[in-house]
Amino acid sequence: MFTMAPHAAFGYHTGPTPGGRGCCGERGVARSVEAAPRARTAVALVLLAVLYLYPAAIARALFGRLIPTSRQLRALVPDPGSLGMAIYALVMPILGLPVFLFAIVVFLVALDLISPETIPLATSPRSFSVAVWLFAHNLMEAMGIMTLGALYALVPRYTRSGKLYSPRLAAVAMVLYTMAAIPAFGHHLYSWVTNTPQVFQNVSRSTLWATGFIAASLTAFNVGLTVWRHGLRIDPAPLLMLEGFLLYLIDGFVALELSTPAWNLRLHGTLYATAHTMTILTAVLLVFLGVMYHYYPALRDRQLDIRMGFWHSGLSFLAALAMFFSLLIAGVAGLPRRAYPWLSGEGTYAVPLLLFGLIFALAQFVFLWNLLRSERAAAWAPGLAAD
Repeated sequence: MFTMAPHAAFGYHTGPTPGGRGCCGERGVARSVEAAPRARTAVALVLLAVLYLYPAAIARALFGRLIPTSRQLRALVPDPGSLGMAIYALVMPILGLPVFLFAIVVFLVALDLISPETIPLATSPRSFSVAVWLFAHNLMEAMGIMTLGALYALVPRYTRSGKLYSPRLAAVAMVLYTMAAIPAFGHHLYSWVTNTPQVFQNVSRSTLWATGFIAASLTAFNVGLTVWRHGLRIDPAPLLMLEGFLLYLIDGFVALELSTPAWNLRLHGTLYATAHTMTILTAVLLVFLGVMYHYYPALRDRQLDIRMGFWHSGLSFLAALAMFFSLLIAGVAGLPRRAYPWLSGEGTYAVPLLLFGLIFALAQFVFLWNLLRSERAAAWAPGLAAD
């Protein structure tokens, strides 16, 4: 079975990948060693920004201080949009502390300032993997919680009432979702077949199912009832947000499959797992693009072309959905996600991935052209205000 070695995260790992295929030759090893200092610097900056600088900026924007008061926390209950951001700012610095400390030790080892035996816990592949997935899995969940907050806050503005059916239910869903998501990271460690305690597997599996049902069911009920009772004004902003949420719901069934040890051991090293990872990221992207469509007129005092917005949202959603199912089919066929080149005959699975990937890229070019055209129009007519 395979675990994540500390050096793999900093440019040194050159060993075999699942399925017995090598990952690179001597030239690749040399390039990897040469790139190691830059890789270490990049990882350090990413961890620092994601775990501390960004949460600090969110906290100061929401509360005017790093640590909110109890009154400020209570004020978040009727404001699920701000609550989603606050959860990220308050939770991720704590959950990311182990991997941040481990990374510091690995940096010191890589610079030959200390030996790996000095702090064996931090340089052990198993302990490093636990720290990485405690951070990485909950980073994904925190992004999901922020997107749900955006969905709760903005989609109701395109209904007749302008209000969410139940802000308190939204707050309950996000808090329970956060609590259930924290121990759910253990499904990433199912490959430790002989050493993973059964109770750990059970807790991880049950909490992961809880995150799916809490986030999906309560949010679908709350937002769905809001739209059902008060209608929805058709606009690219709510369409992109709802399309992202729909992708999130569909991908959730794959997440539940991968949380089951038997399925996980069969599919973990294949493109089936890639389908899950890439689709959840795409879902978050679509929601954030919807947020941008919503706020762009206020930020830039001009409007985006609505027809191009519809083309952008429709092509993005259909291409993302097609890529998702193409990856699932390739994963079931056994195509590995960490080895290249593929074997003879496996390249046929790349055709739909390339096709739908290009369509998705084309949709983003439509969006960029929409932005560029809007900015140019404003430059030609600086006195023109948004409608």
